Amino acid sequence: MAGLTIKNVKKIYDNQVLAVAEFSIDIADKEFIVLVGPSGCGKSTALRMIAGLEEITDGELYIDGQYMNDVEPKDRDISMVFQNYALFPHMTVYDNIAFGLKRRKVPKNEIDEKVREVAEILQISELLQRKPKALSGGQRQRVAIGRAIVRNPKVYLMDEPLSNLDAKLRNQMRAELKKLHKRMNTTFIYVTHDQTEAMTLGDRIVVMKKGYIQQIGTPHEVFDHPRNLFVASFIGTPQMNFIDVTLELVNGTPQAKVMGAEIPLEMSMDIGLMQGEQRKAVLGIRPEYVEPGTMDGITVKIIMQELMGSTVQMHLVLGDTEIIAVVPVSDAEALPAAGELKVSLPADRIQLFDPDSKLNYEIIYGEKEDPLAHLQMPQEADEA
Repeated sequence: MAGLTIKNVKKIYDNQVLAVAEFSIDIADKEFIVLVGPSGCGKSTALRMIAGLEEITDGELYIDGQYMNDVEPKDRDISMVFQNYALFPHMTVYDNIAFGLKRRKVPKNEIDEKVREVAEILQISELLQRKPKALSGGQRQRVAIGRAIVRNPKVYLMDEPLSNLDAKLRNQMRAELKKLHKRMNTTFIYVTHDQTEAMTLGDRIVVMKKGYIQQIGTPHEVFDHPRNLFVASFIGTPQMNFIDVTLELVNGTPQAKVMGAEIPLEMSMDIGLMQGEQRKAVLGIRPEYVEPGTMDGITVKIIMQELMGSTVQMHLVLGDTEIIAVVPVSDAEALPAAGELKVSLPADRIQLFDPDSKLNYEIIYGEKEDPLAHLQMPQEADEA
């Protein structure tokens, strides 16, 4: 069992391509951390540096308080699960799981005990004498996970382990991984491009783009208090609605104006303006929080409705901006299918972003300190 400390770690390849920049985080013992972001954001490279499969260009890595930069992968007491399973095709499931223990010359009776225990945990006991070609994708992934956990290492690293599975199996394996983490009671670091996996699995999420950390927080913090426009757009399905607005104080009350309509903001929201001043901003609100069919509010035009099971996604147009409202089916039945209606944007659900820095107003004008303020991110790293 171990915590990790990663201080200002960088990865610059020989061709001077910056893959990871100033990556810093303290990971507690037994914590489940998820690195998430689009392809090429540096999440897998960061994981491989922790594993020792990539050399750290600069910065420091500590596992259980020990400096690890120059320690060989085999001596770091970590196990890694890869996207492509990496099973030995000529070996049985039993031998694949036992492989690492055999290399460490663990006694045969101890190997047998551990392999069968892990197989029972992962519900693959009946597969131990099969070879990988006779297994389904989900079964192969369980074997790969079994091979990783059988050694009981200090840290488990997982690089997009569910990406080759179909949607139903991914949902099932997500739940299994969550149970496994609780049962193993150790540190997990998990890489994915799927924000749903990140939100459901992680104790904390590290959102990355173009080598830079964009935000570190709990799923709740990242969803309801995104640090910048990129995080706001990347986390959440459907993504957050964005509306260009003009901010001003009306009789001392902060307001956002769009298409001649005034959207009241929370009285406590500091928008950094004096009476009579105006400023452009981007208003963000999650589709789940848009309230259509109100008596007053903003007039929008209905484009279409999509039935998503228990909810309906209403595609609406405000001026030249398309927004989405997610409403229960029972509520949608009382709304028109075409034409116009009014929507309300609850003040306590609104986020404001600066169109230049892309930062949330909570960061710019709030009392909360920005833990990433020291990073000199290139402008495009923050763009939505």
